[in-house]
Amino acid sequence: LVSYVSLVASAVASVLGIGIGVSEATLSLVGFGMEAFLDGISSALVLWRFKKGKSREHQDEEAAEHFEQQRNARRERNSGLGIGATFLFSALLLYSSAAYKLLAWDANTEEHRAEESAGANYTVLLSMPASVVFGGLAFWKLRLAK
Repeated sequence: LVSYVSLVASAVASVLGIGIGVSEATLSLVGFGMEAFLDGISSALVLWRFKKGKSREHQDEEAAEHFEQQRNARRERNSGLGIGATFLFSALLLYSSAAYKLLAWDANTEEHRAEESAGANYTVLLSMPASVVFGGLAFWKLRLAK
């Protein structure tokens, strides 16, 4: 249940962060949204990793256990690769966006100041509830781990 709640919360935070960040040209919100997207992918991969496999016919109990161990190892490896690829993509996107802003934007224009102010307001409005929701999820996950 915690992975489903985490997946939904991450999806909402990701859509809001990326959507508002792009519309307001606020790179920090895009980064927040990408981080939430990574968390959502992690939750989805955890659900996939521990999903019950299809029932198959095996010669004996030992063969069935060996097959399940191989399937779990494949899923674990693929999950790690998926998270790693998503992390690298988001890092590249944020790095290139930051380089563009550094080179192309003039911090002294009125338009930039207005975007900066609006971005700061949206960042607070998004990060405050997110800290409560994700803090609660972290506590819930920690309790489950014990």
